[in-house]
Amino acid sequence: MDERQHIARLLVSCPDRHGIIAAVSGFLFESDANILSSDQHSTDVEGGTFFMRMEFRLEALQDRREELERAFAEEVATPFGMAWRFAYASERKRAAGLSRRPLPSGPPLALASR
Repeated sequence: MDERQHIARLLVSCPDRHGIIAAVSGFLFESDANILSSDQHSTDVEGGTFFMRMEFRLEALQDRREELERAFAEEVATPFGMAWRFAYASERKRAAGLSRRPLPSGPPLALASR
């Protein structure tokens, strides 16, 4: 099985306060996940917004996704007022393509249709 099937990232933002990292890492620990990396930032220690990205490995993640998300929402996200999402390594990332081609010359499309 592809190792990416066991890897996910948890992205979080919420009002900054004590205990956020402990709550998230404790939840992952209790879920038998292994934290691979963690990055966090706060816009201001007092009254700022806290942002965190935590990557973890969890055996049988694909089978446990729904329950993991439900439990996280109930046990951690709601009490801390978090905006959050899980990003699964096995899923393709959405991307936008940019082009350096010049815009067509001529009248704007709205005018050209008249």
